[in-house]
Amino acid sequence: MNISPDKLQEFISLYLNDVEDYNLRELSLTESAFLPIKSLILESKNKISLNEVYNNFPEKYKPIIKDFILYLENL
Repeated sequence: MNISPDKLQEFISLYLNDVEDYNLRELSLTESAFLPIKSLILESKNKISLNEVYNNFPEKYKPIIKDFILYLENL
């Protein structure tokens, strides 16, 4: 899944709001998982491949990124 940096930033904010609403205990870990993506957004002018991001992420964050991808597919 490829997505523009602006849309990605918007969707991350929506996702974090939902995590905060439904599972406050996971918010800190989820926010940490998105820090590298937010840096990538600032550096990128092209669409970002979430599948590539997922493949390059540390194992502890992969479930979060996988859930985020599913979240986007269901919007």
